[in-house]
Amino acid sequence: MQAPQCLVLELPSHRPECPIKCLHCIHKNVETSDFPALKDNEIINILEDGRAMGIENLNIYPHNDEISLEPIEILKYIKLAHSLGYKIKTLSNGANAKGLA
Repeated sequence: MQAPQCLVLELPSHRPECPIKCLHCIHKNVETSDFPALKDNEIINILEDGRAMGIENLNIYPHNDEISLEPIEILKYIKLAHSLGYKIKTLSNGANAKGLA
């Protein structure tokens, strides 16, 4: 069996409602979900397991502060994914220049 080509990880904000409201986004489902948010170690395990399965591409979409990579803790997942060898795609409105640096 071949591994999937891409892992898509959407990290919803802790706000009661996302300010962007993309039609394709899962966030509105997350807002009404009874499931608990993933813990830090669970996200790390997903990233590590994905690479171990042979997944090469990661699309990681933070939904915090209008997609500005804020709060800064999202960066640790991007850095981990980079160190694991993922080809990473993310997005930002550029509002957090310090975080992007």
